[in-house]
Amino acid sequence: TAMCGISVSLLTPGTADAAAASSDAHLRRRGPDSAGEIVLWPCAGVELRLSAAVLSLRGATPTPQPLRDEFGNILLWNGELFGGEIFDAIAAGASDSAALLAALSSTTSVPTVMASLVGPWAFAYWSAATRTLWYGRDALGRRSLLRARPGGDHDGAPLLLSSVAAPLADANASWEELPVDGIGCVELLASGAARHGWRRRAPAA
Repeated sequence: TAMCGISVSLLTPGTADAAAASSDAHLRRRGPDSAGEIVLWPCAGVELRLSAAVLSLRGATPTPQPLRDEFGNILLWNGELFGGEIFDAIAAGASDSAALLAALSSTTSVPTVMASLVGPWAFAYWSAATRTLWYGRDALGRRSLLRARPGGDHDGAPLLLSSVAAPLADANASWEELPVDGIGCVELLASGAARHGWRRRAPAA
């Protein structure tokens, strides 16, 4: 369990200047127990930066983030689980971050895993094998996650995500609260192209 600040910047070729933002100081205020960052260059001309500041709410010691497994998958998690299959398998007093990363790394359907969670959450997950970034928050929007698309809402534009954010350098772009009706994804192709998608939640039974 963690109350964290999480941040992602996905910069495609030629978009670094348009996406410039200074949110580091704001992010670090969200979690005094640990802070970390992972920067990847997953394909031609693309930079993926994942950052987190962690305030641990459960467990003897904080679980540093970003959390990365042996397959190169990476999780940013700002959440607290109250129930569900993953929660039921977590030992008393243990952090849920590693359990969630293991579940995401072993599934073929990230939206299905996230739909099974009971509790407030916001997340970003990098699937190394599929070169896909997943992101979203729970259906009630109980944890903040902002999104910006400097340069426009098209496949070539950069993507920025953050729990808290400073104004963007691009005067034509602004932050918006991430919708809660689905889960976002960005598939990165070997050419450096980014294919954006939005998977809507299944209607409640």
